[in-house]
Amino acid sequence: MANSTNSKFWVLDTAGIVTSKPVYVKNIQVTFKVASAGVVQLDEYDTENGAGNSFCYAKTAGATSAAADQLTQVFTIENWVQGVKLTTITDIAKLLINTR
Repeated sequence: MANSTNSKFWVLDTAGIVTSKPVYVKNIQVTFKVASAGVVQLDEYDTENGAGNSFCYAKTAGATSAAADQLTQVFTIENWVQGVKLTTITDIAKLLINTR
């Protein structure tokens, strides 16, 4: 499935450049797959400099079904980023970015 960026809520599942335009990111919601070691990394991106600083990195050592209520984490960003590049996405059930 391709990334969906048609509204203020972006659903991402494919690594690569999401946008090279500045965007305000309110928060990021990551849902890890059960019994998996998941990781997600989002970097700033612009066409002149390529990938920049990482603004979200989340990792789990291996979630279990007993901790199912802990599988979704919300990261508050509340900042402008130059662009968005989804650098790494492994064993993530859902990645949702809330933009302005």
